[in-house]
Amino acid sequence: MRTDTLDPWQSRPASPSNQRFGKSATIVLIGARGVGKSTVAEIAAQALKWQVIEMDEAVRVACAYHSDPSPSSSPVTRHDVLDDILSHRRYEKIVVCDVADLQQPSSRDVIQRFGAEVGPVIHVTRRQDSVWEEQIASARIRDGDRDDWTREWEVCEAMCRSICSYEFVSLDCVQDVASTGNAPPFKSIERDFTRLLRFIIGIDTNHIYVGPTAPQSYFLALTYDDVSLAIPHLDDLSIGIDCWEIRADLLRSYDLTFLAHQVAILRAASELPILFTMRTHSQGGLFPDPRRDPVMAKRYSDVNKLAIKLGVEYLDVELFSPPGTIQEVMQIKGNTKVIISWHDWTGKVSWLGNEVKQIYEVACREGADVVKMIGWAKSFQDNLNLRQFAQAVQQRGKVPLLAVNMGVEGKMSRILNRHLTPVSHPLMPQPSAPGQISFSESQQVLFLTGLLQAQDFYLLGHHLSASYSPIMHAAAFQALGLPHKYRLAESDRVDSYYDILNSPSFGGASVTIPHKLTIMPFLRRVSSHAHAIGAVNTIINTQNGLVGDNTDWRAIRASVQKAMSPAHAVSAETTALVYGAGGAARAAVYALFQMGVLNVYLWNRTRERAETLMADLSRLSPALRILRLSSGDLVELAHTPHPPQIIVSTLPSITTAELAACPMPPNLLAADGGVVVELNFAEDDSPLLSMAKETSGWVGVPGLEVLLEQGYEQLRAWTARRAPRKAMRSAALEERERRRRIREEVV
Repeated sequence: MRTDTLDPWQSRPASPSNQRFGKSATIVLIGARGVGKSTVAEIAAQALKWQVIEMDEAVRVACAYHSDPSPSSSPVTRHDVLDDILSHRRYEKIVVCDVADLQQPSSRDVIQRFGAEVGPVIHVTRRQDSVWEEQIASARIRDGDRDDWTREWEVCEAMCRSICSYEFVSLDCVQDVASTGNAPPFKSIERDFTRLLRFIIGIDTNHIYVGPTAPQSYFLALTYDDVSLAIPHLDDLSIGIDCWEIRADLLRSYDLTFLAHQVAILRAASELPILFTMRTHSQGGLFPDPRRDPVMAKRYSDVNKLAIKLGVEYLDVELFSPPGTIQEVMQIKGNTKVIISWHDWTGKVSWLGNEVKQIYEVACREGADVVKMIGWAKSFQDNLNLRQFAQAVQQRGKVPLLAVNMGVEGKMSRILNRHLTPVSHPLMPQPSAPGQISFSESQQVLFLTGLLQAQDFYLLGHHLSASYSPIMHAAAFQALGLPHKYRLAESDRVDSYYDILNSPSFGGASVTIPHKLTIMPFLRRVSSHAHAIGAVNTIINTQNGLVGDNTDWRAIRASVQKAMSPAHAVSAETTALVYGAGGAARAAVYALFQMGVLNVYLWNRTRERAETLMADLSRLSPALRILRLSSGDLVELAHTPHPPQIIVSTLPSITTAELAACPMPPNLLAADGGVVVELNFAEDDSPLLSMAKETSGWVGVPGLEVLLEQGYEQLRAWTARRAPRKAMRSAALEERERRRRIREEVV
């Protein structure tokens, strides 16, 4: 057995393809008045721990410092200050420009040159009506000034869009937040802008792994004329897929601002990567052929450049675009993967001829990250010919190929395609191409043809009757159309699992007490996370043997991050309290450390177990401070300079009468707010959760929600598919309600 520093199921690694900016390059924010540049700067400063430079303040300071009453002195201009800042403060700064900094051509040139050579210039924008209403409400402008204000807005937006390297749409109005069905406004802005920053600097590019050992991947084209119409159905639409496609040519408007908001709305509602496509008429879409109309050629170019500036993960550009289009895209693409596409709607091109080979080679020479080739099947043989061509390409190890046939006869080609297969869904207004099938249908055909093997998954441990795992995972397999089974394997002897672990049908397992440590010798390797925690709760059957990992810490981290408000973002002073010292407590401390929390209090009945945990996990970093508390210390904890903002209880069920033995003083949540996480999923309303509910500023996370999070992670590890969260959660809640009714009947 060995440890591994890589996640065994990582499906969307950070893999920058053409990194434009260094991770520490200064960021410049531009935009019209009232769009919230300072708010976005504050978010970036908290995320990056960088200094914010407001140009208005910098100009005031510079003018005061250089004041000289002599007639020969030259006044300090905004351009001078801006040029000085962008010339000498090129690292770890966030510069907020005012509209005045955009009005001089020389200043615009300085900003644009900085964005081309040094660091990202991000255009911050919002809905125009939302900004107008705020300006009126604050009495900054009068209602009769609407026409002049609108002209100023449009000029400023056009200038910003022309010189920026990226664009961020702030979805902060009630209409936007309601359409995504997601987080409150400020939380949503924080999450989405942080996601854009991580993409720009290459920390998390959110790409789909398409290597030779990658699982099959799928994308769904949203064929609505407005993406917001899809938002209520995203849970169902996203089952099994790895990526969304925005078919911009099917949208009701090609206006750049409208398109920018379409991308922003989808990004706010889903973590899946986005493929942006403007399909032209000659290639089967609705956008007028840009090769025949100079106006449409410019619009096609502008739309593609906008998509890159919005930070979409994938951009589809047609091979026979207007001259210079592909080269223009390649120069600015950054971490956007470019898919160069070609469609044969005539059905005259043979997959075994020289023409398709030449098309593929040209796309590769143009710099494609993925080549998309779509033919038309007139017979089943056309699918076999396509596979022969695809296999020849893959054997040469060149650029990944997405190749399918359209038409009824071409459905099998979609089943066999490996990378980014386009699928349909019954809820779509229309399929995006003839002959498409759904993800569920593709899994059924793969199973019936023997290409997808049924597998058995298990829960290994003792006293398993209360587990929700069989219910959750059975619901997930059904929703995904997978033929797998989830079974209980109860035993107090770990060696009794030898036959299960070595069965040809073994797919993976959940591991609970008492086997989280003793199972390790049976595994080929253990992830660095499980090794650091000292416990395995998940076994994955890979091509290279059984891998052990721990999803508990991921579930705890996700639960805390979802509940935490921006006001309580993790800093050097953030403090946490963990109840318990068992395997779950170890996962909790590890999760906190991964979030950046370096000050952790620990309370446990048994001193020896607490000290063992402290000794083991303190090795993670010299900066990590774990302090064991006595019962008396807990009472005083709320009065310390930095009381805990995150509290995680890993203890078993505690009744109100037993609280004296496990001190949870009433003033424990006396800080300005925070998050309480209860890991005991049997507790619907534990004492800690009740305290959080009754204390202003605190959010409680029930144990069932944490259990679901770790189940989502396990399913992804086993199947390489995103968990159908809605189905798994509904099944768990129904089971909890069933058990509650049984208890009431017994009483």
